Amino acid sequence: MIGVTAFPYSLCLYRGAVHATTAYTPAKLLFGRELRMPADLLFGQPGEKPTTAREYVTGLRRRLEEVHAVARSRIKDRRDLMKTRYDRRANSTGVFFNNFQNYSFNNSSYWLRVLNKFPSDDVFRFYHMTCVGDTADMMREVINMFTTKPNTTEPGNPIFGALLYLYVSPVLLILGTLGNLFSFIILRRKQMLKVSSYLYLATLAIVDTVVLYCGLLRHWIRELAQVDIQDTSDGACKFIVTISYVSSDLSAWLITAVTVERYIVVCFPFRASSMCNVSRAKKVIALLIFIILSINVHFLWTVE
Repeated sequence: MIGVTAFPYSLCLYRGAVHATTAYTPAKLLFGRELRMPADLLFGQPGEKPTTAREYVTGLRRRLEEVHAVARSRIKDRRDLMKTRYDRRANSTGVFFNNFQNYSFNNSSYWLRVLNKFPSDDVFRFYHMTCVGDTADMMREVINMFTTKPNTTEPGNPIFGALLYLYVSPVLLILGTLGNLFSFIILRRKQMLKVSSYLYLATLAIVDTVVLYCGLLRHWIRELAQVDIQDTSDGACKFIVTISYVSSDLSAWLITAVTVERYIVVCFPFRASSMCNVSRAKKVIALLIFIILSINVHFLWTVE
């Protein structure tokens, strides 16, 4: 009675640890089958336990090979599932890098753009892992198949940004161009030519149009035709980068010049007529263009 009372019923709750990939327990690995509870705990190991060291090692090696085979099979199934999912996304969008063969694998700037095309970093690492050791043709085929955007329109996903560039960009281009054009025409009327602030604003309208076409227009063409005009040639790349930086910097400093001039007119009204005139405004604009060009001209030989 005492033995029955002292029986550790907690043994009945024993459960071997399960490997996450193979679902094998230690008992399955060591003995070839699961423990039968609670008899195996009370009366020792399973009946088919090895009788010699060689038999034990042989059985353990056989079961390890089985475990590895199961693990490889499940990993392969998981990899095939991932590949199937991205195959489906690639086929649904049909966006490919048609000019992939024109770029070297050592071209870091191009690979940065390739990496940005992947749905996530994990996807890029997965495809990179599966293609290591294969031929360049295999790599090109995989990149062409899987560098597409996921078929979703949720904010934060690449397809959402692509849709914005594709459909919103032309609207902004038209409105921005017309707005800057009308502003320039109005600001260059005869009665406004004598006001220096209007000269700043007219120049700003031209510069903002350049910013609009160097930035937004290029992105729209890239999404529309899958061609980046900046990559058409080395000269085009250097020129577009330089003009983009010069125009954006000049736009900001023209706004600063207008702000400073308005400050002088308000705070020093008696000196405004001598300090804020068209002649001085032309000199300030020329000086700004010279300084900003000097700062950004290095892009003509540093950009690759």
